Amino acid sequence: MTLDKLKVAARQHEQREEWGAAIELYRQAIRAAEAAGEGADPALYNRIGDLAHKAGQDATACEAWEQAAVRYGEQGFFNNAIALCGKILRVDAARVATHLSLARFHAKKRVIYDVRQHLTAYRDQMARRGAEADAGVALHGFGAEFASWRELQVLLDELLGREGGGDADASDERSGEGGSGLVFLDIEPGKIAIPPSVAGGSTPLVIEHTSLSDIAPPEPSAASPMDGLEPTISIVPDGAPPATPALSDLVDIEHTADAVGPTVTLDGLEGVALAEPGLSAEPGALDGLEATAFEAP
Repeated sequence: MTLDKLKVAARQHEQREEWGAAIELYRQAIRAAEAAGEGADPALYNRIGDLAHKAGQDATACEAWEQAAVRYGEQGFFNNAIALCGKILRVDAARVATHLSLARFHAKKRVIYDVRQHLTAYRDQMARRGAEADAGVALHGFGAEFASWRELQVLLDELLGREGGGDADASDERSGEGGSGLVFLDIEPGKIAIPPSVAGGSTPLVIEHTSLSDIAPPEPSAASPMDGLEPTISIVPDGAPPATPALSDLVDIEHTADAVGPTVTLDGLEGVALAEPGLSAEPGALDGLEATAFEAP
């Protein structure tokens, strides 16, 4: 029977709630896939686990779910693997090794918080069973699997109670490897030395002061009469006193009015006659508009 036919037959037994027969057909499908070199589908193991749980075979169900989780993890589907491990712990919370598997899948995702939670649960439950030595071996192996992850090494040092270089390594990683952090130089108080290459001479330039309070800010200029406005500078010829022109020197209002006369003509505009002071000109009436009188200033 081919792989597809085995799956179809297994589903038919599922519909009749014949859990044992369906589980056996799914196992045959797994063997057929492995023989064909395709590899077993994790979903088949997951299905076997679900059917075994319905049949009341919790141990068989957890074993099938574990196999499915391992295969999902190998394929890079870590979320599926994590979900299956959660299903195992809901059915059988005493399966301590599942916490180690969960920590491994979360470590693949670099989620240190969840790694800490499950590694701590694994260590504590193993300690209650009197298997601290076995837990220590497993945690050492876990650390070797993720040896390049400095933050995890700090966590393992804490869980195992060992004095490692994890804290220093983590601080080095945060500050930048290769000495790329800040460098502080101790100099004599009150003196700042400028190298010769910057000072422009053969000997270093030394600036001395006792405190920051000794460096007084420049006195504010009192030449500006208004805050927020920049002062202007008048440039006059040599020997000539600066003078401020009066408004009458700029525009001769009376002479200009006499020269122009009562009529002003601009290019493109008709001449407009200015009315005598106190007299009003009769405006032309326009349809739809009220007549208004214009009074010359």
